[in-house]
Amino acid sequence: MTVTDDSCKIVKVIFKILLIMGVIELMIMIVGQLFALDLKATYLALIDAVFLILLSIPFIVWWVVKPYAKKQQEAIYKANFIAFHDPLTKLPNRRLLTEHIDKCLSVSSRNDYVSALIFIDLDDFKPINDIYGHATGDEVLIEVANRLNNSVRAEDIVSRHGGDEFIIFLQDSGVSCSDARVHILKVVDKIRASIGEPILINNQQFQVGCSFGISILTGNWVSSALAIHEADVAMYQAKKLKEHKVVFADDVVIDWYSNVETGIVEIDREHQQIDYLIKNSIASTEDRIDSLQHVTEALKKHFHSEEWISIQKSLNMTDGHIKEHRRLEVLLTDLSNNLDASNALDALKLIQQIIKSHIASFDLNLSNIDKEKISQAAEYGG
Repeated sequence: MTVTDDSCKIVKVIFKILLIMGVIELMIMIVGQLFALDLKATYLALIDAVFLILLSIPFIVWWVVKPYAKKQQEAIYKANFIAFHDPLTKLPNRRLLTEHIDKCLSVSSRNDYVSALIFIDLDDFKPINDIYGHATGDEVLIEVANRLNNSVRAEDIVSRHGGDEFIIFLQDSGVSCSDARVHILKVVDKIRASIGEPILINNQQFQVGCSFGISILTGNWVSSALAIHEADVAMYQAKKLKEHKVVFADDVVIDWYSNVETGIVEIDREHQQIDYLIKNSIASTEDRIDSLQHVTEALKKHFHSEEWISIQKSLNMTDGHIKEHRRLEVLLTDLSNNLDASNALDALKLIQQIIKSHIASFDLNLSNIDKEKISQAAEYGG
Protein backbone atom coordinates (compact mmCIF):
# COMPACT_ATOMS: atom_id res chain seq x y z
CA MET A 1 0.00 0.00 0.00
CA THR A 2 1.43 3.44 -0.99
CA VAL A 3 1.44 6.72 0.91
CA THR A 4 -1.04 8.11 -1.65
CA ASP A 5 -3.50 5.28 -0.92
CA ASP A 6 -3.26 5.94 2.83
CA SER A 7 -3.81 9.67 2.28
CA CYS A 8 -6.90 9.00 0.14
CA LYS A 9 -8.34 6.72 2.83
CA ILE A 10 -7.75 9.34 5.55
CA VAL A 11 -9.41 12.03 3.41
CA LYS A 12 -12.43 9.77 2.78
CA VAL A 13 -12.82 9.03 6.51
CA ILE A 14 -12.58 12.73 7.42
CA PHE A 15 -15.06 13.61 4.65
CA LYS A 16 -17.57 11.01 5.91
CA ILE A 17 -17.32 12.25 9.50
CA LEU A 18 -17.66 15.91 8.48
CA LEU A 19 -20.59 15.06 6.19
CA ILE A 20 -22.39 13.21 8.99
CA MET A 21 -21.84 16.01 11.50
CA GLY A 22 -22.76 18.71 8.96
CA VAL A 23 -26.03 17.02 8.01
CA ILE A 24 -27.01 16.38 11.63
CA GLU A 25 -26.10 19.95 12.64
CA LEU A 26 -28.27 21.24 9.79
CA MET A 27 -31.17 19.08 11.01
CA ILE A 28 -30.71 20.32 14.57
CA MET A 29 -30.81 23.94 13.36
CA ILE A 30 -33.97 23.29 11.32
CA VAL A 31 -35.68 21.63 14.28
CA GLY A 32 -34.51 24.49 16.50
CA GLN A 33 -36.21 26.99 14.17
CA LEU A 34 -39.44 24.99 14.21
CA PHE A 35 -39.45 24.69 18.01
CA ALA A 36 -38.02 27.99 19.16
CA LEU A 37 -36.73 27.66 22.70
CA ASP A 38 -36.49 30.67 24.99
CA LEU A 39 -33.13 29.78 26.46
CA LYS A 40 -29.81 31.50 26.94
CA ALA A 41 -27.25 31.12 24.17
CA THR A 42 -25.02 29.03 26.45
CA TYR A 43 -27.75 26.47 27.07
CA LEU A 44 -28.68 26.40 23.42
CA ALA A 45 -25.04 25.74 22.47
CA LEU A 46 -24.80 22.97 25.09
CA ILE A 47 -28.02 21.31 23.86
CA ASP A 48 -26.78 21.64 20.27
CA ALA A 49 -23.45 19.96 21.14
CA VAL A 50 -25.11 17.12 23.09
CA PHE A 51 -27.58 16.34 20.32
CA LEU A 52 -24.83 16.59 17.69
CA ILE A 53 -22.70 14.03 19.55
CA LEU A 54 -25.56 11.66 20.38
CA LEU A 55 -26.98 11.67 16.88
CA SER A 56 -23.59 11.53 15.12
CA ILE A 57 -22.15 8.54 16.98
CA PRO A 58 -24.51 5.84 15.54
CA PHE A 59 -23.94 7.09 11.98
CA ILE A 60 -20.15 7.33 12.45
CA VAL A 61 -20.05 3.80 13.89
CA TRP A 62 -22.28 2.39 11.14
CA TRP A 63 -20.76 4.22 8.15
CA VAL A 64 -17.12 4.76 9.22
CA VAL A 65 -15.99 2.54 12.11
CA LYS A 66 -17.67 -0.77 11.18
CA PRO A 67 -16.50 -0.82 7.52
CA TYR A 68 -12.96 0.09 8.68
CA ALA A 69 -12.96 -2.65 11.35
CA LYS A 70 -14.30 -5.18 8.83
CA LYS A 71 -11.55 -4.32 6.33
CA GLN A 72 -8.94 -4.59 9.08
CA GLN A 73 -10.21 -8.02 10.11
CA GLU A 74 -10.20 -9.16 6.49
CA ALA A 75 -6.65 -7.86 6.04
CA ILE A 76 -5.47 -9.67 9.21
CA TYR A 77 -7.18 -12.89 8.14
CA LYS A 78 -5.65 -12.62 4.66
CA ALA A 79 -2.18 -11.97 6.10
CA ASN A 80 -2.50 -14.95 8.46
CA PHE A 81 -3.76 -17.17 5.66
CA ILE A 82 -0.85 -16.17 3.41
CA ALA A 83 1.62 -16.79 6.25
CA PHE A 84 0.33 -20.31 6.94
CA HIS A 85 -0.88 -21.57 3.54
CA ASP A 86 0.54 -22.42 0.14
CA PRO A 87 -0.51 -19.71 -2.34
CA LEU A 88 -1.16 -22.17 -5.20
CA THR A 89 -3.05 -25.06 -3.62
CA LYS A 90 -4.31 -23.17 -0.53
CA LEU A 91 -3.12 -26.11 1.57
CA PRO A 92 -1.40 -25.54 4.94
CA ASN A 93 2.31 -24.84 4.49
CA ARG A 94 5.18 -26.38 6.44
CA ARG A 95 4.99 -23.75 9.19
CA LEU A 96 1.36 -24.53 10.01
CA LEU A 97 1.98 -28.28 9.65
CA THR A 98 4.89 -28.33 12.13
CA GLU A 99 2.92 -26.31 14.67
CA HIS A 100 0.02 -28.75 14.39
CA ILE A 101 2.28 -31.82 14.63
CA ASP A 102 4.05 -30.55 17.76
CA LYS A 103 0.71 -29.74 19.39
CA CYS A 104 -0.81 -33.14 18.52
CA LEU A 105 2.27 -35.08 19.64
CA SER A 106 2.11 -33.53 23.09
CA VAL A 107 -1.51 -34.71 23.30
CA SER A 108 -0.74 -38.18 21.90
CA SER A 109 1.92 -38.73 24.57
CA ARG A 110 -0.79 -38.33 27.21
CA ASN A 111 -3.50 -40.28 25.41
CA ASP A 112 -1.36 -43.19 24.15
CA TYR A 113 -2.26 -43.07 20.48
CA VAL A 114 0.05 -43.23 17.49
CA SER A 115 0.24 -40.62 14.73
CA ALA A 116 1.83 -40.85 11.30
CA LEU A 117 3.46 -38.67 8.70
CA ILE A 118 3.19 -39.55 4.99
CA PHE A 119 5.66 -37.80 2.68
CA ILE A 120 4.39 -37.96 -0.92
CA ASP A 121 6.33 -37.19 -4.10
CA LEU A 122 4.59 -37.27 -7.48
CA ASP A 123 6.06 -39.56 -10.14
CA ASP A 124 6.05 -38.50 -13.80
CA PHE A 125 5.17 -34.89 -12.95
CA LYS A 126 8.31 -33.23 -14.38
CA PRO A 127 7.51 -34.14 -18.03
CA ILE A 128 4.11 -32.44 -17.67
CA ASN A 129 5.82 -29.22 -16.55
CA ASP A 130 8.48 -29.44 -19.24
CA ILE A 131 6.19 -30.27 -22.17
CA TYR A 132 2.93 -28.47 -21.35
CA GLY A 133 4.24 -25.56 -19.26
CA HIS A 134 4.04 -24.46 -15.64
CA ALA A 135 0.45 -23.25 -15.90
CA THR A 136 -0.71 -26.77 -16.76
CA GLY A 137 1.58 -28.20 -14.09
CA ASP A 138 0.00 -25.88 -11.52
CA GLU A 139 -3.47 -27.09 -12.51
CA VAL A 140 -2.32 -30.68 -11.99
CA LEU A 141 -0.97 -29.81 -8.53
CA ILE A 142 -4.24 -28.11 -7.56
CA GLU A 143 -6.22 -31.20 -8.63
CA VAL A 144 -3.84 -33.50 -6.76
CA ALA A 145 -4.23 -31.33 -3.64
CA ASN A 146 -8.04 -31.62 -3.86
CA ARG A 147 -7.85 -35.40 -4.27
CA LEU A 148 -5.50 -35.74 -1.31
CA ASN A 149 -7.88 -33.71 0.85
CA ASN A 150 -10.76 -35.97 -0.19
CA SER A 151 -8.74 -39.10 0.66
CA VAL A 152 -8.26 -38.37 4.36
CA ARG A 153 -10.37 -37.56 7.40
CA ALA A 154 -11.35 -34.05 8.49
CA GLU A 155 -8.93 -34.16 11.45
CA ASP A 156 -5.96 -35.10 9.23
CA ILE A 157 -3.84 -32.37 7.61
CA VAL A 158 -2.71 -32.28 3.98
CA SER A 159 0.19 -29.89 3.40
CA ARG A 160 2.21 -28.87 0.36
CA HIS A 161 5.90 -29.19 1.14
CA GLY A 162 7.06 -27.58 -2.09
CA GLY A 163 7.23 -28.41 -5.81
CA ASP A 164 5.42 -31.71 -6.35
CA GLU A 165 5.87 -32.88 -2.75
CA PHE A 166 3.05 -33.16 -0.22
CA ILE A 167 2.89 -34.20 3.44
CA ILE A 168 -0.10 -35.76 5.18
CA PHE A 169 -0.29 -35.86 8.98
CA LEU A 170 -2.59 -38.60 10.26
CA GLN A 171 -3.44 -37.48 13.76
CA ASP A 172 -4.67 -40.79 15.18
CA SER A 173 -3.62 -43.99 13.41
CA GLY A 174 -4.13 -46.48 16.24
CA VAL A 175 -2.91 -47.41 19.71
CA SER A 176 0.20 -49.28 18.55
CA CYS A 177 2.75 -49.15 15.73
CA SER A 178 1.36 -52.38 14.21
CA ASP A 179 -2.18 -50.94 14.20
CA ALA A 180 -0.82 -47.74 12.68
CA ARG A 181 0.87 -49.62 9.83
CA VAL A 182 -2.42 -51.28 8.88
CA HIS A 183 -4.29 -47.97 8.95
CA ILE A 184 -1.56 -46.10 7.05
CA LEU A 185 -1.40 -48.67 4.25
CA LYS A 186 -5.18 -48.41 3.81
CA VAL A 187 -4.84 -44.63 3.47
CA VAL A 188 -1.92 -45.06 1.04
CA ASP A 189 -3.99 -47.42 -1.13
CA LYS A 190 -6.85 -44.93 -1.16
CA ILE A 191 -4.52 -42.07 -2.13
CA ARG A 192 -2.81 -44.13 -4.84
CA ALA A 193 -6.17 -45.06 -6.39
CA SER A 194 -7.40 -41.45 -6.27
CA ILE A 195 -4.23 -39.85 -7.67
CA GLY A 196 -3.93 -42.62 -10.29
CA GLU A 197 -7.21 -41.57 -11.93
CA PRO A 198 -6.65 -39.48 -15.11
CA ILE A 199 -6.56 -35.71 -14.60
CA LEU A 200 -8.42 -33.77 -17.30
CA ILE A 201 -7.15 -30.24 -18.03
CA ASN A 202 -8.11 -28.30 -21.16
CA ASN A 203 -9.36 -31.50 -22.84
CA GLN A 204 -5.98 -33.11 -22.21
CA GLN A 205 -5.56 -36.16 -19.95
CA PHE A 206 -2.64 -36.44 -17.55
CA GLN A 207 -1.64 -39.21 -15.18
CA VAL A 208 0.83 -39.21 -12.29
CA GLY A 209 1.89 -41.73 -9.67
CA CYS A 210 3.16 -41.41 -6.10
CA SER A 211 6.09 -42.46 -3.94
CA PHE A 212 5.43 -42.65 -0.19
CA GLY A 213 7.81 -42.21 2.74
CA ILE A 214 6.19 -42.88 6.11
CA SER A 215 7.15 -42.03 9.68
CA ILE A 216 5.17 -43.51 12.57
CA LEU A 217 5.12 -41.00 15.43
CA THR A 218 4.83 -41.94 19.07
CA GLY A 219 4.56 -39.73 22.13
CA ASN A 220 8.30 -39.67 22.78
CA TRP A 221 9.09 -38.26 19.34
CA VAL A 222 11.95 -35.77 19.23
CA SER A 223 10.44 -33.03 17.01
CA SER A 224 8.30 -32.37 13.96
CA ALA A 225 11.39 -31.31 11.98
CA LEU A 226 12.96 -34.73 12.54
CA ALA A 227 9.72 -36.50 11.68
CA ILE A 228 9.47 -34.66 8.36
CA HIS A 229 13.10 -35.27 7.50
CA GLU A 230 12.89 -38.96 8.35
CA ALA A 231 9.79 -39.37 6.17
CA ASP A 232 11.61 -37.47 3.41
CA VAL A 233 14.55 -39.90 3.53
CA ALA A 234 12.14 -42.86 3.40
CA MET A 235 10.36 -41.29 0.41
CA TYR A 236 13.62 -41.07 -1.57
CA GLN A 237 14.19 -44.76 -0.83
CA ALA A 238 10.67 -45.44 -2.13
CA LYS A 239 11.33 -43.56 -5.41
CA LYS A 240 14.08 -46.05 -6.22
CA LEU A 241 11.62 -48.96 -6.13
CA LYS A 242 10.04 -50.14 -9.38
CA GLU A 243 6.81 -51.26 -7.74
CA HIS A 244 4.78 -50.49 -4.61
CA LYS A 245 6.91 -47.40 -3.83
CA VAL A 246 6.11 -47.34 -0.10
CA VAL A 247 8.89 -47.26 2.52
CA PHE A 248 8.52 -46.91 6.28
CA ALA A 249 11.25 -44.88 8.01
CA ASP A 250 11.74 -47.74 10.48
CA ASP A 251 13.02 -49.87 7.59
CA VAL A 252 15.66 -47.37 6.45
CA VAL A 253 19.17 -48.25 7.67
CA ILE A 254 21.78 -45.55 8.26
CA ASP A 255 25.30 -46.91 7.76
CA TRP A 256 27.04 -44.64 10.26
CA TYR A 257 24.97 -45.87 13.18
CA SER A 258 25.69 -49.53 12.49
CA ASN A 259 28.99 -48.80 14.25
CA VAL A 260 27.50 -47.10 17.31
CA GLU A 261 24.22 -48.91 17.95
CA THR A 262 23.29 -49.08 21.59
CA GLY A 263 20.98 -52.03 21.06
CA ILE A 264 18.08 -49.99 22.44
CA VAL A 265 15.82 -49.60 19.42
CA GLU A 266 14.08 -46.41 20.53
CA ILE A 267 17.34 -44.64 21.41
CA ASP A 268 19.11 -45.80 18.24
CA ARG A 269 16.24 -44.47 16.19
CA GLU A 270 16.37 -41.08 17.91
CA HIS A 271 20.13 -40.94 17.28
CA GLN A 272 19.47 -41.50 13.60
CA GLN A 273 16.86 -38.75 13.59
CA ILE A 274 19.29 -36.32 15.22
CA ASP A 275 21.89 -37.24 12.61
CA TYR A 276 19.35 -36.61 9.82
CA LEU A 277 18.55 -33.17 11.18
CA ILE A 278 22.14 -32.01 11.73
CA LYS A 279 23.33 -33.25 8.32
CA ASN A 280 20.35 -31.65 6.61
CA SER A 281 20.98 -28.35 8.45
CA ILE A 282 24.63 -28.35 7.42
CA ALA A 283 23.78 -29.11 3.77
CA SER A 284 20.95 -26.56 3.62
CA THR A 285 21.44 -23.09 2.13
CA GLU A 286 18.53 -21.68 4.14
CA ASP A 287 18.77 -19.65 7.36
CA ARG A 288 21.24 -21.63 9.48
CA ILE A 289 20.45 -19.64 12.61
CA ASP A 290 16.91 -21.01 12.40
CA SER A 291 18.32 -24.49 11.69
CA LEU A 292 20.60 -24.21 14.71
CA GLN A 293 17.62 -23.42 16.93
CA HIS A 294 15.77 -26.48 15.55
CA VAL A 295 18.80 -28.67 16.28
CA THR A 296 19.13 -27.25 19.79
CA GLU A 297 15.46 -27.86 20.53
CA ALA A 298 15.59 -31.38 19.07
CA LEU A 299 18.65 -32.35 21.12
CA LYS A 300 17.15 -31.07 24.37
CA LYS A 301 14.01 -33.10 23.71
CA HIS A 302 16.15 -36.12 22.87
CA PHE A 303 18.10 -35.93 26.14
CA HIS A 304 14.89 -35.94 28.18
CA SER A 305 13.37 -38.64 25.97
CA GLU A 306 16.46 -40.82 26.42
CA GLU A 307 16.20 -40.43 30.20
CA TRP A 308 12.51 -41.35 30.08
CA ILE A 309 13.26 -44.43 27.94
CA SER A 310 15.99 -45.42 30.41
CA ILE A 311 13.50 -45.35 33.29
CA GLN A 312 10.87 -47.27 31.34
CA LYS A 313 13.31 -49.95 30.22
CA SER A 314 15.36 -50.10 33.45
CA LEU A 315 18.58 -49.03 31.72
CA ASN A 316 21.77 -48.33 33.64
CA MET A 317 21.88 -44.60 32.94
CA THR A 318 24.24 -43.03 35.47
CA ASP A 319 24.04 -39.70 37.28
CA GLY A 320 27.13 -38.66 35.35
CA HIS A 321 25.30 -39.37 32.07
CA ILE A 322 22.36 -37.21 33.16
CA LYS A 323 24.70 -34.41 34.31
CA GLU A 324 26.37 -34.54 30.90
CA HIS A 325 22.95 -34.01 29.30
CA ARG A 326 22.40 -30.91 31.44
CA ARG A 327 25.89 -29.61 30.60
CA LEU A 328 25.25 -30.08 26.88
CA GLU A 329 21.89 -28.30 27.17
CA VAL A 330 23.62 -25.24 28.63
CA LEU A 331 26.29 -25.41 25.93
CA LEU A 332 23.68 -25.66 23.17
CA THR A 333 21.72 -22.72 24.58
CA ASP A 334 24.86 -20.58 24.73
CA LEU A 335 25.74 -21.51 21.14
CA SER A 336 22.31 -20.67 19.75
CA ASN A 337 22.13 -17.36 21.67
CA ASN A 338 25.57 -16.06 20.74
CA LEU A 339 25.91 -16.80 17.04
CA ASP A 340 25.18 -15.03 13.79
CA ALA A 341 24.91 -16.19 10.18
CA SER A 342 28.68 -16.04 9.68
CA ASN A 343 29.53 -18.76 12.21
CA ALA A 344 26.32 -20.80 12.43
CA LEU A 345 27.69 -23.42 10.04
CA ASP A 346 30.78 -23.92 12.21
CA ALA A 347 28.52 -24.29 15.25
CA LEU A 348 26.45 -26.99 13.54
CA LYS A 349 29.59 -28.93 12.62
CA LEU A 350 30.84 -28.57 16.19
CA ILE A 351 27.53 -29.88 17.55
CA GLN A 352 27.74 -32.82 15.17
CA GLN A 353 31.15 -33.80 16.59
CA ILE A 354 30.02 -33.25 20.18
CA ILE A 355 26.98 -35.50 19.77
CA LYS A 356 28.99 -38.26 18.07
CA SER A 357 31.49 -38.10 20.92
CA HIS A 358 28.69 -38.16 23.49
CA ILE A 359 27.10 -41.24 21.92
CA ALA A 360 30.42 -43.06 21.82
CA SER A 361 31.34 -42.08 25.40
CA PHE A 362 28.02 -42.50 27.20
CA ASP A 363 25.20 -44.02 25.14
CA LEU A 364 27.10 -47.13 24.05
CA ASN A 365 27.30 -48.13 27.71
CA LEU A 366 23.51 -48.19 28.09
CA SER A 367 22.08 -51.63 28.71
CA ASN A 368 19.27 -53.33 30.59
CA ILE A 369 20.02 -53.75 34.31
CA ASP A 370 18.10 -57.03 34.58
CA LYS A 371 20.07 -58.51 31.68
CA GLU A 372 23.30 -57.48 33.42
CA LYS A 373 22.25 -59.23 36.62
CA ILE A 374 21.29 -62.37 34.73
CA SER A 375 24.61 -62.33 32.90
CA GLN A 376 26.56 -61.87 36.14
CA ALA A 377 24.61 -64.63 37.85
CA ALA A 378 25.34 -67.01 34.99
CA GLU A 379 29.04 -66.04 35.06
CA TYR A 380 29.40 -66.82 38.76
CA GLY A 381 27.09 -69.82 38.67
CA GLY A 382 24.54 -68.06 40.88
